[in-house]
Amino acid sequence: MTSSSKKLGITALVVIVIVAALYVFGMLYSRHLFFSHLDSVLDDLKQDQGITLEKKEVSKGFFSSTFTLEGTLAAEGESSMTLNAPLTAHHGIFSSSVDGHPALLVEGKKLFSEILQADQEPMVDANFSSLSGHYHVHIELPDSRIDNNGNTARTHDLRVNVDGNANKNHIESVLEWQQLSLKDLANNIVIGPGSLRLNVPNRDTLVGTNTHFELDNATIHKVLLGSVELKDLHYDDHYDKGDNGIDWHGEYHIGSVLHSDKEIGSGDVKLNIANLDEQALLSLVRRQANAVDSDEDDEARDTDAQRQRDIQRLLSNSPLLTIEHFEVKSPLLDKPITAKGHLQVNGDKVNSAPQQPANGRVFSVVAQQFAQYATGHITLTGLANILGGQSSNDNTELEFKDGQLTIDGQPVDGSALGGNPLDAAPLPSMP
Repeated sequence: MTSSSKKLGITALVVIVIVAALYVFGMLYSRHLFFSHLDSVLDDLKQDQGITLEKKEVSKGFFSSTFTLEGTLAAEGESSMTLNAPLTAHHGIFSSSVDGHPALLVEGKKLFSEILQADQEPMVDANFSSLSGHYHVHIELPDSRIDNNGNTARTHDLRVNVDGNANKNHIESVLEWQQLSLKDLANNIVIGPGSLRLNVPNRDTLVGTNTHFELDNATIHKVLLGSVELKDLHYDDHYDKGDNGIDWHGEYHIGSVLHSDKEIGSGDVKLNIANLDEQALLSLVRRQANAVDSDEDDEARDTDAQRQRDIQRLLSNSPLLTIEHFEVKSPLLDKPITAKGHLQVNGDKVNSAPQQPANGRVFSVVAQQFAQYATGHITLTGLANILGGQSSNDNTELEFKDGQLTIDGQPVDGSALGGNPLDAAPLPSMP
């Protein structure tokens, strides 16, 4: 063997050793990043949602690792729901994937296979990129059914997809279903296909967060009363950075409403709420999401006091509700009903007024106080004949001032309307 051949052989051997070393290092580093990211997710769940999950039976291998996630998911005082998730992680140089069939247990019984009569437990398939930090989680929920004294609930083809990035604090989740149904002796409700998507570019802020809901069909059938069918339902919202806080924008669409196959109408609504205090709004939503009923009087009073302060802070920023577009069409009406206008809360009066106990009814209290301290007007068209008005231009003027409502200049008793009309108003969706 010549000298050059020996050098070439040594060089090739060195290259092979280096490549092998990089491969081994890449596999080990990928495994390290996977478990590091998993620990970060578990910490976030504990801090943000109060859910504590532990890794158990961890066995780290070169190509794959196995572990089990265990913990209690239900709030204290509720029926005990626990998670037992045996999972397998498959490690690659640039990514890792995870699969398994986690089981949710309620008082020791498997939720899906034993209580909901499913053929199996949910299936989880996920992957995590070691380079970009991007992860994708796919969950398939088995078709389920529950019967209770003549009441039946069914689910068909439910799927959940979650995409995020560990380095950018971004998460997007999508829930899709083919059919959900509820049935008793007098009613039958069928919903689907439908989907709900929530996109959160940065979990530290609401700015940029957007929601999209889509429902092809919903049918409600009542014995002796026939059926009501809603078709082509859409809902979209998003948050922007405003001049004084954050602004929420929402759009609603109902393609058609039918009663016993006869067209009743359709509708479109476009709203926005400006001047929202982001920290107060986030605090209210998170506190409500993590609410736990407490038998301790002192703890209950402290929680209610925190809610009161958040509500006051939210409304003292003088939020402004604007109806940009409202239209209801129906063959039962001579012309479409439309509306435009705005209502703004007087933040100074909110600050000077005594706080009202929330007692867990956060959004009801917000709606009540909004109506109590709001001033503005709404112009409607298409209601003159329905309300018996004499206006020649077919406009109906609604004026709001500090909780008082007038219609075309005539005061209206709120109790005659069945309470505060804003109590039932749709509120912005939150992450």
